[in-house]
Amino acid sequence: MKERYPIHSIGSAFVANLSLSANFNPPDTIRRVFVCKSHSADAGWLINPDTSSMNKTHYYLLLQRLGLVWLLYVLCRVIFCLINWGQYGEATLPELAGAFLRGFLFDTSAILLINAPVIVLSILPFRFLNNRHYQSFLALFFQLINIPFLVLNVVNAGYFRMVGKRITPAEGPELGTATADQVRLLVAEYWYVSLLGLLISLLLVWYNPAHYRLDTRKRFPAMWGWLAVFLSLAISFLVFAFTLKTHPLSPDTVTATRESHLDNLSRNAAFNLLSRFFDQAIKKID
Repeated sequence: MKERYPIHSIGSAFVANLSLSANFNPPDTIRRVFVCKSHSADAGWLINPDTSSMNKTHYYLLLQRLGLVWLLYVLCRVIFCLINWGQYGEATLPELAGAFLRGFLFDTSAILLINAPVIVLSILPFRFLNNRHYQSFLALFFQLINIPFLVLNVVNAGYFRMVGKRITPAEGPELGTATADQVRLLVAEYWYVSLLGLLISLLLVWYNPAHYRLDTRKRFPAMWGWLAVFLSLAISFLVFAFTLKTHPLSPDTVTATRESHLDNLSRNAAFNLLSRFFDQAIKKID
């Protein structure tokens, strides 16, 4: 049964107990009021005495958010394909479908690694997870951490059409060192790319599942929550490392081929950027 109890209802119940009970027992009254009303998503983080279980609602909410980001990454790939249709007009439908299917691996790798902090903060087995202020912060953090990479994926489509290279630190100009003329040209002649980036950002904000209601029947032991935190971190890094190992970032070549164009369609700029940072970090360690 799904129920929500606002803060003021706790105070009202407390006053009612004071006024109706002839044999007023403060400790017992406080215990009854605060324990009975502890299933609130607003107040339960402070007063819920049950610390041995986790609510599955938070996992459903996390999966909805990750699914939304994944759909937006697919939309970014569609935008890349349409803006650079001159490179893919002669590609067959099976080739395009294969490029999109391979892109699922790159999207999943980038999304899991980028959202690793969000994943951990969403499933920590603590009571403050039920606090609405914490959930509001988590929704905002989720948006702030994903919007820059989504915009980068869209901008990559316009940049690739303009210079024929991917916008990563390894290809073309280093990120942050593009010439002023290139930036002005991208903004002036490919203004619709900026609008598409804004649209993608608004879709993330608009459809971000920020509101939820706790279902008190969907609970499981807290020890499984800690196991989920560990497995989530391990899977996020292992999937990214596996993808990077099996699909290393190759430099752009002078002679473009159909295979190289399809590879550019499969990859997303977020994964390319993260893989380059990873390679640079490994080189510094070595």
